[in-house]
Amino acid sequence: MSATSALSGNGPGVLRCRYEHLWYVYEDFVTPAAVVHRGECPHCNHGQGHGRGRNEHENTWHGPFTSEADAHSAEIRSPSRMRDCRVCMA
Repeated sequence: MSATSALSGNGPGVLRCRYEHLWYVYEDFVTPAAVVHRGECPHCNHGQGHGRGRNEHENTWHGPFTSEADAHSAEIRSPSRMRDCRVCMA
């Protein structure tokens, strides 16, 4: 099941999920590298990041994914540079 169909809304900006965890991939085009996060990670914030602004030419978030394996299979520019977050996946 895709993450999109697993989500249900309850008002603007509020998502509920039938899964315990959702995963996201942060991709940095400058480095280049990608980091897999659990949605509840403070660095991920459910795919919103730190809220310090976003530049689609420098970085992007992929997801949500309903499994860690799906997140690791995300289509990114540098798959060999993908790693797990040292905060939420340690």
